[in-house]
Amino acid sequence: MPQAVSEGARVNQGVIRLIKGDITDLAVDAFVFYAEPTLALGSGFGGAIAVRGGPAVQKELASLGPLTMGQAVIASAGKLKARHIIHAGGPSFREEETEAKLRTTVASVLKLAEENRIERLALPAMGAGYYGVAPELCARVMMELVRGHLSGRTAIRDVTFCVLDTRQYESFRAALSASNRQPGSSIMSDLPHFSEPSMQEPALAFMGLFIADRIARAHGGHIELESEPAPARASS
Repeated sequence: MPQAVSEGARVNQGVIRLIKGDITDLAVDAFVFYAEPTLALGSGFGGAIAVRGGPAVQKELASLGPLTMGQAVIASAGKLKARHIIHAGGPSFREEETEAKLRTTVASVLKLAEENRIERLALPAMGAGYYGVAPELCARVMMELVRGHLSGRTAIRDVTFCVLDTRQYESFRAALSASNRQPGSSIMSDLPHFSEPSMQEPALAFMGLFIADRIARAHGGHIELESEPAPARASS
């Protein structure tokens, strides 16, 4: 699926990027999956991980759960382009102390990435979407913590926020713009160029992930694909 860089920032020796697309298709050291306490992959992007990553992914997770609130664990990404997946357990819509719990979860992810010498990390809008955390809250908290982490001594060199829909995209764009105005940040003008995001593409792709998961469940929880699904395309 095409991805679009809207803006970027340099913080210390690191880079922050914002794209819109399918996080499970990124060639990074690790990406984050907002997980169920049981670590069952489920539908949506979880279904994409199960189908594209292969059965070894869920098999490894069986020995790592359950997750407690704010905890993160790292596992193999199987056949995906990424090397690892960080599975993180965080708050849902209208939970008490949502912001504090989200901060704990993001901090756990960054700590785990550091311990595993992850240099290229991709993060979704953690808790937004299915789990109902407001994208504006999610973007503000995540951008603040990531920027703060990159400002210190860290092995992480490249952080990509990979979001799904228009509201998430605009929330993170605003948070990144605010971050760029802070001391120690500089706007990047030399990011790789991608075409402007189509607002239909990620939604269509996400629907495809959900359908793939339904098919997998109908075949006993997993199916093998001869090749990766063709990218979704917006109609002309």
